[in-house]
Amino acid sequence: MIIAIVPRILVGIIPYFVCKWISKLFQNFKAKHTLSLSISAIAGALVNTLFVMGFAGLFFTEKLGDAVTLPAGGVMGFILTVIFTNGIAEMIVSAVIVTAVLSIKPILKMNERQI
Repeated sequence: MIIAIVPRILVGIIPYFVCKWISKLFQNFKAKHTLSLSISAIAGALVNTLFVMGFAGLFFTEKLGDAVTLPAGGVMGFILTVIFTNGIAEMIVSAVIVTAVLSIKPILKMNERQI
């Protein structure tokens, strides 16, 4: 239950504060909005991957080892492999998609005013 709830709650909270922090840090930077969106998307993907895989390893080491046919000692290596392969790809895709989708919003508002 904790694996299903805690990461999903934190995925909403942590990227919000990362976005606010990056915006304040780069106040004078022309593309601060795009930068803060990209980094907060990366933070959200990272939080989700780390917490889900971390909790899975913490609470279900033996069952996870049985599922992927590894001894209990090899599960941590498996988890790290998933984090570094799937997690990095997820962070990149998240940054691209979130930035693209949320960057369209000001354009749509501009078009509404012109109509």
